[in-house]
Amino acid sequence: MHEPKKKESVYAHEETLKLDGMLKTTKSVTQKKHPEFNQMTLDNGMRLVLKYVASKPTIGVALTAPISQLSESDSKYGVNYLTSNLLLFGTPNKTYDDIQKECLENGFNLKINHTLETTSLRGKCLEFGLARLLKLASEIIQYPAFPTRYLNLIKSNVYDSIRRDKTSP
Repeated sequence: MHEPKKKESVYAHEETLKLDGMLKTTKSVTQKKHPEFNQMTLDNGMRLVLKYVASKPTIGVALTAPISQLSESDSKYGVNYLTSNLLLFGTPNKTYDDIQKECLENGFNLKINHTLETTSLRGKCLEFGLARLLKLASEIIQYPAFPTRYLNLIKSNVYDSIRRDKTSP
């Protein structure tokens, strides 16, 4: 009698995780408390964390850098916020609309997350979309365009937020 074949983990696909040559090591960080996480470090120092939950059909991905408001000088305060938010607005080969269309057509989403100590590009996808999500994330991180139109929109939103905070009791 044949045993049923176990479903191969997405982490077994080393080639998928190479992110166009950015991957320094594919050695997993084994954590007894959180075995569903697979973490590796890219050549540029960013950490790639994949989370696979067998009971859910989605995979969470986070590319995290130890960059935040804590690492900015007073004269550069806010630069990380502005530039990291611009990452999703285009590359030399993709406009904002192209990125949104690719996410929609492939069933994944991407967002930027800021914490006190890190900045992350986070995404969620179904297993079949992992390679495409990682390829898009790689392009966004390696080749940002920082479109002026969107920079001005983000700056305007920040100014409005500061203005509202000053007028709030």
